[in-house]
Amino acid sequence: IALVPLLVLIDASLKSPVQDSGGREIRVALLQGSVDQYKKWDKSYVEEIEKTYETLVMQAAQSKPDIVIWPETSVPGYLLQEAPLRDWLLNLIRKSGTNHLVGAPVMHNEIAYNSAFSITYECHLEGEYAKKHLVPFGEVVPCSRFLGRFIRVLNDLGGFGSGTKPPVLELGGVSVGVNICYEAIFPNLVRRSVLQGAQVIANLTNDGWYMRTSAPYQHWAPNILRAVENDRWLIRADNTGISGIIDPRGRVQAASRIFETTVVQGHIYPRAGQTPYTRWGDLFAWTCALFCAWIFLRDILRP
Repeated sequence: IALVPLLVLIDASLKSPVQDSGGREIRVALLQGSVDQYKKWDKSYVEEIEKTYETLVMQAAQSKPDIVIWPETSVPGYLLQEAPLRDWLLNLIRKSGTNHLVGAPVMHNEIAYNSAFSITYECHLEGEYAKKHLVPFGEVVPCSRFLGRFIRVLNDLGGFGSGTKPPVLELGGVSVGVNICYEAIFPNLVRRSVLQGAQVIANLTNDGWYMRTSAPYQHWAPNILRAVENDRWLIRADNTGISGIIDPRGRVQAASRIFETTVVQGHIYPRAGQTPYTRWGDLFAWTCALFCAWIFLRDILRP
């Protein structure tokens, strides 16, 4: 334990130079629709949800942000398959005059995906990332073919496929490492996005399931670790909060309250360079685990 402060200092001294890319400031606006969880999948509320995001987007556009970030599955339908919904979104983006990172479900080859889309102010689809780590018994049912024989209700749960595309999307000249919902708790996934060139980390999520409990705050906390581990600015858009901006030292620059309909605005700086954790991942932790295992085995096997 006494070595921990020393290791922190060594880590800081070993960090490769991490620079702002040209010192360019990127203005961001994070949308928090606070849409009731049980309205999100009800077609009778599509118009209400659209009006909510129309208001938020035009409010955000007044400050002329470079990037607008939407929460996970914020678009009320399958974006690429429902023409009226797609036309509504593209028209709204065109009016805003800026680039958008949008969370929306989509269908490919009759498989649904929980995805994020980077769309330019000219309404060009720059890229798509589909969530890889799905929530068990929420988005996917483990061993569904086997378990479904004995627990019939499991056949009605889950419905998303796991994505395979790289998590780095280009948007407004910035490489954004995207993760969706609880993917933020997987350090290696976020680390890989930085290794693949992400200059900024973005988390799109929906914590409406948690209601007014401690869970939204617990779900927010790992994002601070991801920012520090990789020395990157992190932006997070959450349907019901917390939405916010975290700097590379883990300091919260802006944050919303839970269950408020709002726009969180601020600025970030794209960065380059790699920290020791980005380069080597959990090598130190595995080394410690192997050392402890060796000590344990040495003691129990000692004559």
